Amino acid sequence: MLDASIFIGWDPREAAAFAVARSSCKAHLTRQIPIYGLVLDDLIRQGLYTRPIEYRPSAADRPIMWDVVSGAPQSTEHANARFFVPRLAKTGWAMFCDGDVLFRGNVARLFEQLDPSKGSILRSPTSTSPSLASKWTDRFKRSTRGRINPRS
Repeated sequence: MLDASIFIGWDPREAAAFAVARSSCKAHLTRQIPIYGLVLDDLIRQGLYTRPIEYRPSAADRPIMWDVVSGAPQSTEHANARFFVPRLAKTGWAMFCDGDVLFRGNVARLFEQLDPSKGSILRSPTSTSPSLASKWTDRFKRSTRGRINPRS
């Protein structure tokens, strides 16, 4: 059995969605796999995340997070923090997903199908996934590839 962990992106503006993601994941698991919230403030406090960010005014009723290095807005606090998953996981395999997902199946099955000789595995969206999806921020984004990364 492979060592595994799951990281779910957490953003204070979508805390309820995160709770649904974590709960639906746990409800379907057939074996214990640790589930962690990927919280940007924790990474900053630990001195891991040092990329400069700002909160800028927007046309909406709340400020938007701005990545100073790329000069672009970030839709969630875990937009860049997700790249820390291999380091946080330390060993075995780790999976990252956004906080606004609903698990409808047993994620442990994904880990059971992994080939330990591979460095990383990309999983494309299913054919039923739309090419454009409305996100909770009311922005449209192209569907992205899910990523499962190994821990060294």
